[in-house]
Amino acid sequence: MVSGEVLSERQQLILSTITEYVQENGYPPTIREIGEQCGITSTSVVSYNLDALRRKGYLERDALVSRGIKVSG
Repeated sequence: MVSGEVLSERQQLILSTITEYVQENGYPPTIREIGEQCGITSTSVVSYNLDALRRKGYLERDALVSRGIKVSG
């Protein structure tokens, strides 16, 4: 369930990047691929923002699985 919390510009970019990637490829991107698409060189920054999106209810994440990202809704 999406909480309705406001997203930062970076979080909006990451969320739209994931959504578009899944539509084009049928599976989610890796953290590194998200960073490349969004111009973020640090995987820890991508991971931090993915966790924020998860906390806000915009996606589900399985950190133990490569490509373990699912957009909610």
